[in-house]
Amino acid sequence: MDEKSRRAESLVRIGVDRSIAYAGCFAALALAALFAPGFASAQSLERFDDPESIDYRALRLPWSSTNRNPDGLSRELEELYLLLYNNDSLPIREYVNADGRTMSDLAYELGFVRGGYFPVGVDALLCDLNRDVCNRPLKSVDDETLWYPKKHVGGTYATEGNWTGSARATVRVVDLELEEEIKFVERNVPEGRSIIELLREEAPDCSAYRAECIEIVRKLNPYTESFDEPSDGHMTAVLPVLRVSVMLPIRTESLAWQLQGNYSLYVDQEEAASRELVFAGPQNGRADMAFEEIQEHVDQNLFKKRPMPPTLNSNFDNVLADTLSLYELTAHPFRNREGSVADLVGESVAVGVIDFWVDEEHCHFGDKVEAINGLAPRQLSRSADCYEIDSAASELDSHGTHVVGTITGGDDGDQVIGLYPQAEVFFAQVDPEKLGDPLESGPIERDIFILSQIKDVSVVNMSWEYIRIGDNDPVLQAIDAWVSNTLFVAAAGNSGRPMARGNSGCIWDPACQSSRRPNVISVVGLTASGHAPEVYKKDSPDGDGSNYGTAFDIAAIGQNVLSVVNGDKAGRMSGTSMAAPQVTAAAALVAANFKETRPAARSPSPAQIKNRLMYTSDIFPNLLGSVYSGRLNIERAISINEARVVLDGASNTPVRVKIVDEPEMLICRVSGADTNIPWRNVRRIATNELSNSLVVFYEEYAPSQPQNAKLNRITDCELRTQSTPISFMGIDDGQDIRAQLKDILDLTMRF
Repeated sequence: MDEKSRRAESLVRIGVDRSIAYAGCFAALALAALFAPGFASAQSLERFDDPESIDYRALRLPWSSTNRNPDGLSRELEELYLLLYNNDSLPIREYVNADGRTMSDLAYELGFVRGGYFPVGVDALLCDLNRDVCNRPLKSVDDETLWYPKKHVGGTYATEGNWTGSARATVRVVDLELEEEIKFVERNVPEGRSIIELLREEAPDCSAYRAECIEIVRKLNPYTESFDEPSDGHMTAVLPVLRVSVMLPIRTESLAWQLQGNYSLYVDQEEAASRELVFAGPQNGRADMAFEEIQEHVDQNLFKKRPMPPTLNSNFDNVLADTLSLYELTAHPFRNREGSVADLVGESVAVGVIDFWVDEEHCHFGDKVEAINGLAPRQLSRSADCYEIDSAASELDSHGTHVVGTITGGDDGDQVIGLYPQAEVFFAQVDPEKLGDPLESGPIERDIFILSQIKDVSVVNMSWEYIRIGDNDPVLQAIDAWVSNTLFVAAAGNSGRPMARGNSGCIWDPACQSSRRPNVISVVGLTASGHAPEVYKKDSPDGDGSNYGTAFDIAAIGQNVLSVVNGDKAGRMSGTSMAAPQVTAAAALVAANFKETRPAARSPSPAQIKNRLMYTSDIFPNLLGSVYSGRLNIERAISINEARVVLDGASNTPVRVKIVDEPEMLICRVSGADTNIPWRNVRRIATNELSNSLVVFYEEYAPSQPQNAKLNRITDCELRTQSTPISFMGIDDGQDIRAQLKDILDLTMRF
């Protein structure tokens, strides 16, 4: 294959490695991924696949604002226009100001300025573009400021223009059409203002989300006591804000260089064919390189091949191997039941699944699965008896069906049954080829809003991964908006890579966000071993097995998981994609059990459910470096109204108890220093047999957001409060149990 053919074949999409830092004299521009309903020219946009046949004029790069209030939007537009202008890349056009409007009024009317104020930097560059009707004081910036193209106007400080003759004049204006969209983000409520007043003043249009703004705001902020009381200046809430997006022409090498860390390039052939763009800047719009040089620059520096989602790698070897029951391995109550399982939890909690496709007509689903946006029909060969094991099912085609089946497949008497068969599943389809794409991943954001707002789901399964490009990711925006309502369960990925907690090199989103976002829980895949589980590794040469390490929260079975596959059949698959829905089902069961047994209480937050699943897991000391907690234990997690204790000398049998008399403090010595943990924050104490010490899980509260408590762990606690007394009462027999903290081998707190 010659070099030209190789380059054409390799350019599947254009982007950059997120680890590349900006260099040289140019400041980074914080650009972001976007997808806006009705996005301009969306029908004509294509990813930049073949640089040999693309008209340079058609190259576009997506940009969207990241503002959290109207003033922030004005500031970001000012910085964008200054950056474009100082790189001779500001698109402009002429406009006849027939009514003699001021430039600020004209800018808002034509739509290239939005937000709370008219920026002086925009006024200054427009003044420089219209010197026949405007003049302004010119003062050169210092040498340091000159290096930052967002901070000056052609080498001069931004000053207000004196518009002396704009009435009925032909003026040059910015030639960019901004697309507007309402986003929901955490914002500060200014002192003396209420949420209701803010909404009334800004008057956002939330119709794209199929509800009134105030209705959405009330749902997004369940812990806000009052929406009409004035703020003290420290109040925060998830609120709507207007953001804008645009497709930017790429004109110069220096501009491409500054933008390289964030985006793919796209092609807009219709725009290129419709008109010739005119650019402005200090050098009168002179481009600093030829198209061939830009093409070469893009090829060498902006290339980023999209890998197939590694969670699709599934192991079908030894399909009929005799493995332990999934119910036994997850400590599911089903393992101890005979006959009907419909009375496990009377309350049903809606579950969301975002995946590639689902056979919603599968005989094991009944009417329990609904695709919220419809699915493309497929011709399937269906089994006659609904119990056939398909050892050759397509891992890509049946991926979503297998995930849904693990959650809700089957019913009473079925041979294949999910972990929560009462659950109703709402399914949103995503194209695996578009995951992480800065333009096309936006629909996932809207799907999340439909799932969480309209369908009222409390848990969403994401058995896929992508490498995020840019800081304004639509998927993470939606996750953040529903921080108080929805728990997102993310597969850790199947690259076989270790990753420590807090490591910025963790690139598999959304799983790598779990240590930073309280409503994301990430799942490692384990082997199907009851007493000696290990991180799952693939036997075949095309994959390495589960990612692992303390960056990920919890583990579940990822080896030969039996569920349903397309065509009224069943099949086994392996990988973190199969482990994640076990945690999703468990999270929904915890929420349902809480709803059923404590109907008058406030529903638990996503962070509280996440923490519950983690600290009730089975702790294996040899896995403490492979996952932050342990292996999913469903029965312990859903036993929310009792504590369970194992005392030394009690034959290692857990006893269901209530704590009658408790200490004030638990003190651990770790590496020669004492850590004081208030007893009210302790959630789990377990024995670390490898180090003859204790594993302690405890919550850390932020005073303003106790519902988002962070779960911390100590893996080698040398107990300093050994003789401190503690008393229990047995729930089954009412017996009083008196002990000391040193007697505890395992203690799980009541939820």
